[in-house]
Amino acid sequence: MDKKTYAKIIEACWALAEQGLSSLTVEKISAQSGIYEVELTPLFPEQKFILLALIADIKSKVELPTYSETLPQDDQFFDGVMAYYDTCQPHKTAIKRLAQDMLWTPLLSLAISPHMLQIANDLTDRYYPLPENSLKASFQNAGQKLAIQILLLRVFYKWVEDDSFDLSETMAALDQGMKQINQLKNWF
Repeated sequence: MDKKTYAKIIEACWALAEQGLSSLTVEKISAQSGIYEVELTPLFPEQKFILLALIADIKSKVELPTYSETLPQDDQFFDGVMAYYDTCQPHKTAIKRLAQDMLWTPLLSLAISPHMLQIANDLTDRYYPLPENSLKASFQNAGQKLAIQILLLRVFYKWVEDDSFDLSETMAALDQGMKQINQLKNWF
């Protein structure tokens, strides 16, 4: 399948996602995109593959700032997280609707959650590289990843509800959560 056709399919998925999970079917994607169902079925044998394609679409479009040893790690992490939200912004209506529907489909939520958590892990690895190869650093990094996963879940739901033009509520929640994580780090 060529890139243009795939982009058309993803565009159809985003449009349908605004109507909720029940609209994300091969039949409806076919009708929306003009691509035959027989071509879509191998791509999306289950609904989770449609959601994974949407996650992959965001990941492929986000432009993360390059890590710099001279800039504060927290500032770079903050900018990286906000780069994801800036990339998601055109699809906010769809993401909000999907997030609401996912609360009622726990098995589907569990199926895609590792892919969502991987974004948090990638951001942590990128902006908080391990300073040394020691057991203590490994435990601290694992704890930090868990704390960041929890923080990003909380910030995600704040972003979903944040209707401010500049995402100030989202940024405030992220900033507050990062301060709490730093307090935990100082505790260890």
